[in-house]
Amino acid sequence: MRTAYFAIFMLILATGTAAAQSVGPNQTSAILPPGAASEEMAARTKVDERVRRLILPKRIVWKSDAGVKNEQLLLEPVLGQTSTSDMGGGCRFEYTDKGPASVLLDFGVEIHGGIRLEARDLTTGRESVGKTVRVRVRFGESADEAMAEMGEKGAVNDHSTRDMIVNVPWLGMVEFGESAFRFVR
Repeated sequence: MRTAYFAIFMLILATGTAAAQSVGPNQTSAILPPGAASEEMAARTKVDERVRRLILPKRIVWKSDAGVKNEQLLLEPVLGQTSTSDMGGGCRFEYTDKGPASVLLDFGVEIHGGIRLEARDLTTGRESVGKTVRVRVRFGESADEAMAEMGEKGAVNDHSTRDMIVNVPWLGMVEFGESAFRFVR
């Protein structure tokens, strides 16, 4: 029985560091939005030394018994822009009478960052709110931690929110989960 249905067509990570950059009056147009460049604003600006790296998961460790289709597409590069031209593409997750569909992704090494989820082709149902879908995401430094329910085996949200429910908009994306992890469910 299908009650909610969506496709996650991108799951990537943003993190990394670069050499420090100084901010001076001559650099304001490069670091500030157009129209906001001024010496006064430059004096209040600090360049974040981190750079973004988009990293695909290395492998799929586990998937639920029902509701997941085309999961291998989560391991392939994507354009990074939502498109309506191929609404049938992407990894599909369906909420069935057996419960929510789920996968456990391994990024291959412990990293610090977050993920970006993009949803397309939503069908209104139990797990949707209008043109958005609620998605539960769990991060873990180990596969056991990412698979554990809150309170099990010390799985907590104390030092970092590692288990959360987010709303992903139809034909849009969200980035979240700034944490240390290797696995994402």
